[in-house]
Amino acid sequence: MAKHKIVIDVMDPKSVAAALKQVENLAKSFDAKVDQFIREIVGIGMMAAQSTYGSAISVTAEDTGDGGWIIRAEGEPVVFFEFGAGKATDATERYAGEMPFPVHVGSYSIANGGEFAATGFEVWHFGGREYYEVKQRPGMLRAYEAIMQEIPNVAKRVFG
Repeated sequence: MAKHKIVIDVMDPKSVAAALKQVENLAKSFDAKVDQFIREIVGIGMMAAQSTYGSAISVTAEDTGDGGWIIRAEGEPVVFFEFGAGKATDATERYAGEMPFPVHVGSYSIANGGEFAATGFEVWHFGGREYYEVKQRPGMLRAYEAIMQEIPNVAKRVFG
């Protein structure tokens, strides 16, 4: 981490004013670095999610305006990709408990009167194909992992 030394002659008003200006400049520089750090971390998360999901899901980032960011995945199959479907549903996945709906084997079919529940959680048909499971492609989980892995590297590069 950078160290800064500000010398002040407390008897000289110009020296105090110059020191204050130095502190303000350091604060602005730090704020700019924090913004750069966050943008880079968000970009890493977006790329990890997009590469995991592929072209079926659109991954974007949104600045909330209060210093926060949201990485958003949109597309019809996003929940099935993130948690899997049918027998491959992973109810233990990091974000499963944060969903506004239950995530477990058959939860979608139960909630929507689907064929998978009607067959005793064995099979369903979609688009002329028979399915037993859809393997998980957890883009948001991969985004989280990539961000956590890269935080120290980005921090060292941005903050020195």
